[in-house]
Amino acid sequence: MCRFLLTITLVLALCYTGCSEDSDTPIAPPLDTVTLYTKDDTVIANAYIVRDAAEAFAAANNGVYAALTTTALPNGDTMVLLLPGGALLTNPFSKVPDSPVDGTAGVAGQVGYVSLDRDGDGFPDGYTIDALGENGVDYLIVIVKDPREP
Repeated sequence: MCRFLLTITLVLALCYTGCSEDSDTPIAPPLDTVTLYTKDDTVIANAYIVRDAAEAFAAANNGVYAALTTTALPNGDTMVLLLPGGALLTNPFSKVPDSPVDGTAGVAGQVGYVSLDRDGDGFPDGYTIDALGENGVDYLIVIVKDPREP
């Protein structure tokens, strides 16, 4: 295992510094000039973060999901407070903290949350999370937690 990690480290160092005769010229551009991910990637990541908050809410609430993002647990925590920093996630296109919203996403970069009550007992047992891409029309990702599916 140690040899494997050493090999990977050496390969990555060689790729970054380059293997040309002029060792002062790296093959790869400096990391500060490379976009490591796109805005759409950030929106997808935000959707997964909202999913994690929904699951954390249900774990603290005997398996019952939040009806709305503002629904509070007995200790006062909401889905928004369970997000990193306890605040809305920033939309990478508008640069405004606006996610998640209750209902489906409405503008580019936004993440929407809709609770599901499949058995009709008044307690949400699933959810749908969606996220809109740059054009504000196409969904980048839709995450569905349906209690009827394994």
